[in-house]
Amino acid sequence: MISNIFARKTPQSKAMEELAEAELGLLTAQTNAEYWDSQVVYNQARVERLRDFLGYDRTGPEKGEPDYTIELEGSTR
Repeated sequence: MISNIFARKTPQSKAMEELAEAELGLLTAQTNAEYWDSQVVYNQARVERLRDFLGYDRTGPEKGEPDYTIELEGSTR
């Protein structure tokens, strides 16, 4: 087995090692993508919940832009 350490690698064995490394890299990237996708969904829900709590309108008067004004009880607008 020690003699195998010093043996030259064949192109096929090197390609197999590289493929394994690429597959691990792909799995890591997919895991990261799933995590960050879940963070987007989480923060979208969080923003919506907080805007609802604060009384923010979902869209502004023009072009669907956010309206960050707060409607308070008893206020006239």
